[in-house]
Amino acid sequence: MPTWLMSLLFAAAFIAIGVGAYWGVSRMGRNAGKQQPALAFEDPGTAQPKPHPLEPYIEVTGVRFLQDDQKRTEVRFVLVNHSPDSIKDLAGTVTLLGRAEGSGEQPVGTFGFKVPSLAAWGTREMSAVMDTALRVYELPDWQNVSARVRITAP
Repeated sequence: MPTWLMSLLFAAAFIAIGVGAYWGVSRMGRNAGKQQPALAFEDPGTAQPKPHPLEPYIEVTGVRFLQDDQKRTEVRFVLVNHSPDSIKDLAGTVTLLGRAEGSGEQPVGTFGFKVPSLAAWGTREMSAVMDTALRVYELPDWQNVSARVRITAP
């Protein structure tokens, strides 16, 4: 066998060994820090319910806090339908979150609503009694409140 052919074969063999070693080491390095995750079984008691398909289209805005004659906290708000369809027998619950300096959003209270019908792209001014541990003067201002809507019907 000529010397030049042997040189080429040995060079190709050394390159193949080097590439193989590099590939093997890099593959082991990626998998070394990772452990295979254990199989997690879903607990039916803690599974979150799927959101209602109308939730992205319903908004609660214009929140104002008042005190009624029985000294309960009343919330007045505007319910907005952002969908192109009218909605019949709409019901849900709203959780109000208050923003305070440095503490993020904290739950303030909850209330429910029920509307016989809400027109397409329509609004409805409503009021409800809010379940809260805070007094009306302890609640955050309207510009520091955000609403999370959970649709329960239709």
